[in-house]
Amino acid sequence: MQTPTSFVVNLTLDRENSQQRAEYIRIAMNRYDCSGVEEYALVESEVDELLGERSYSGGDLPEEVIEEVDAATFEQQNMLKFYFTNESAHNNALDFKDYLSELKKSFQIELEKVEESDWNSEWKKHYAPIHIDTELVVYPAWYKSNEISDTYPLYINPGMGFGTGTHETTFLCLTEFKKISSEGQVYPKVLDFGCGSGILGIAALLLDPVAEVDFYDIDQKALDNTVENLKINQLELSEHRLLLEEDKAKLADKYELIFANILAHILIQEKEFLTSRLTSTGVLILSGILSNQAQAVIDEYELSGELKLINILNKGDWVCLQFRKIL
Repeated sequence: MQTPTSFVVNLTLDRENSQQRAEYIRIAMNRYDCSGVEEYALVESEVDELLGERSYSGGDLPEEVIEEVDAATFEQQNMLKFYFTNESAHNNALDFKDYLSELKKSFQIELEKVEESDWNSEWKKHYAPIHIDTELVVYPAWYKSNEISDTYPLYINPGMGFGTGTHETTFLCLTEFKKISSEGQVYPKVLDFGCGSGILGIAALLLDPVAEVDFYDIDQKALDNTVENLKINQLELSEHRLLLEEDKAKLADKYELIFANILAHILIQEKEFLTSRLTSTGVLILSGILSNQAQAVIDEYELSGELKLINILNKGDWVCLQFRKIL
């Protein structure tokens, strides 16, 4: 019996193109029937190679070693692997590679052929648990059968590439949310605007199971992925709403908490809508913003005098902003 063959398009973006990765993922999924996307992360063997003969056991790693590993990840964070595994895998992979080539951008593109059993194991090993803090940990879905003792384990199927916690912007949003949730404020109604995998709205539900969450995205496949992740986390789908662009008018009038982890120019475009949907005591968490775009977004959101910037978080090239209404 012949082993099934899959094809992988390796894309290495330059720094200027880093914010476009979400668009490339969307196009690969919707137009070229991509089966899964892997965003680069250092695996154990690569960390061992980086550390060389240095060895550490017990306690905390020295800060300079952590910084060295972070820097190595930072250098590679714009690498994406697009997997094509169905009957038309070869043609779809070639067409997607041609599409990227025609953009004439300054990035590297490679096509490789792999055995399906190989790519399954390779793909999975890049998704390790992500510790947001000591309580909230994001796990790939295949960890569900493991013995997990964390207070808030959050399971995500990373195959669709709609937000897995590996990207800085998602990590920053979850970190900011976990910090403000520890202050004791409740968020009865939550909007995950541009929800992708639904990871942010699902985190809100894990911390407050009685909250109502609206998941909004322009992509039906993103909402399908959200449904899958709600089920993986044993959350009742009937209690929450999944809304596409044509359903925008059905969103609630007000929310106590709004996440919007999307591109900076879309955040600016949606400023009035997001601001108008926030309660007088609500919290607005924005990300998907490069460091050199942050001030422009801050200026736009503070322009009306309705919102005040409360906090800024940074990781790599990326920024997360927390706003609240001025009372």
